[in-house]
Amino acid sequence: MPLTKKNNYKNRIPLYPLIKSKNIFFCIYKAFKEKKNDQYKILYKSKNLILYPRSTLSLLRIYQYLNSFQNKRTIFIPDFICNESLSLLRETNANIIFYDHTLLKNTKLISDLKSKEVDIFLFVNYFGKRIIMNNDLLEFIKRSKITLIEDNTHCLTSYENSFSDIEIYSPHKLFGIEDGSIIKFKDSFDYKQFKIFHLEQKNRHKDFKLLRLIDFLTFFIKRKIRNFFGYRYPELNFTNHISSNYKINYNLGVMSIKLLNLYCEKIEVIRNKRVSNYNSWKKNLKLILPFLKMENLKYMPYLGIVNFENTKERTNILKQYNLYGLPFGNWPDLPPEVVKSRDKYKNAKIRFKNQITLPIHQDINLILIEKCIKRCFEEYINSFKIVYSSTKKEVKIIENEKIIGKFLIFYDLKNNQTIFNLKFYKKFKTTYSDSGQFFYKFGKGIIKRLLIKKEFNCSENFILKLH
Repeated sequence: MPLTKKNNYKNRIPLYPLIKSKNIFFCIYKAFKEKKNDQYKILYKSKNLILYPRSTLSLLRIYQYLNSFQNKRTIFIPDFICNESLSLLRETNANIIFYDHTLLKNTKLISDLKSKEVDIFLFVNYFGKRIIMNNDLLEFIKRSKITLIEDNTHCLTSYENSFSDIEIYSPHKLFGIEDGSIIKFKDSFDYKQFKIFHLEQKNRHKDFKLLRLIDFLTFFIKRKIRNFFGYRYPELNFTNHISSNYKINYNLGVMSIKLLNLYCEKIEVIRNKRVSNYNSWKKNLKLILPFLKMENLKYMPYLGIVNFENTKERTNILKQYNLYGLPFGNWPDLPPEVVKSRDKYKNAKIRFKNQITLPIHQDINLILIEKCIKRCFEEYINSFKIVYSSTKKEVKIIENEKIIGKFLIFYDLKNNQTIFNLKFYKKFKTTYSDSGQFFYKFGKGIIKRLLIKKEFNCSENFILKLH
C-alpha cells in the first residue's frame, strides 16, 4: 500500500552538523585566554575577508556596492541555483538574467554577455566541485571589466589561484554554526573600499547582542531537542522544491566566529569524516537501490550527490524510502523563471529531476548510515504483500494489488536443502537495473518474512536461483 504521512518514520541522522556543548564551553574558555583568533583567515587563505550572517545578505551587499560605486546593474546568474539565495537581491533594481550553467566550458556565453551588456557574472562551484571556465570566456569577462563572483558556498576550504574578483563562502552550512558567511576579495583596494561601505551599512542596524544571544540559545536548544527525538525529513519533490523562509539577521551571531575558529583547527578531521561518510553511503546504497549512481570522489563534498535516470516507479520508491527515514533531499529550489520557462533552462530542469542529495557531514558516522539503510530496507520489504499457496508451493509478491514476482519452492531431499526459484516481472527488474545483487538481497529479505520457512528447513540451508 502507498505510504501516507502517518507512516513517516523518524531517524537518527541530522541533516546538518550539530553544535556540541563542550565546544561552546571551550570557545568561552579560549575567549578569556586569547584576545584575538583569526584562524578562519588561514582556512580561506586571505586577510581580505568580510563577515556576514548569511550569503543571501552577502550577495545583496556586493550588488549594492557595485551598483552604487561602479554603476553595475545587470547580473548573469546560473539557472541551477537556489532561489532562496536571491530573495534579497530581488528587492533591488538588479537586472537578473539566468544563463545555462552547463556552458561555462565553452564560448557560447560570450555573445550573450555582449548583447545583454552584462556588468556582473556569478558562477557556482556546485557541492564543492570546482568548475574550470573556458579561457576565452574568462578573458572576455576580464577584458570587458565584468565583475566575476565565485559562489563557493558549498566549499569547505578556499581554492588555490582563484581567478575571480570576489568569492562567497558559507561556513555555517558546513560547520553547523548558527550563521556565518564570508566575502573574499582578490584585490586589497577593492576590499578596503568595500569595508568602508560595509561599516556604513552595519551602523544602520544596531547590534543587540542580548537578542542575538537569545537567538543562539534558541537555535542550539532546538537542534538538541530535534536530535534527541530523531528526525523526519522533507518529502521529496521532483517538480519544484519550495523555498523555506528564515529570519534574516543583519549582525553575526555572538558565538558564530568563535565556533568557526575552533572548527577551522579541526579541518582535517572534518574532511576525512565527510569522505568516509560519502563512501559509506555509496557502498551501502548500491545494494538496495542499484539504479542510484554516486561518482568517485575527487573533491571535498558539501552533500552527497546521487544521480539516477528518473522514472515514475523510481521516484515513488525514493519517496517511499524517504518516508521510512532515508534522508534524501532535493537541491536547489529552482527560480520560478527557470521552472516556468518552456523552451529555456532545460539542462537545469533535467539535472534537478534526476538528482537527489544526502547529508555526509562530520556528525554522521558509518554505524548510523548502516543502521539507517538496514532498517529502511526492512521496512521496504515489509511493505509488500506475500501470498503463499501450499498446494503449488508458490509465493506471490504483490505491490499495490499487482504481482511483481513469484517464488517457486523446491525441496532437495538428497542434499537436505530448499531451493527458491525466483522470478520477477520485467518492469520491476528494469526499475532495479536488472541487478542480480539487489534481487538476491531482496529475495533473502522476502524469505526472512515467510512464516512457512520452517516447513522447508530454510532458515539455515537454502539456495536462491534468479530468473
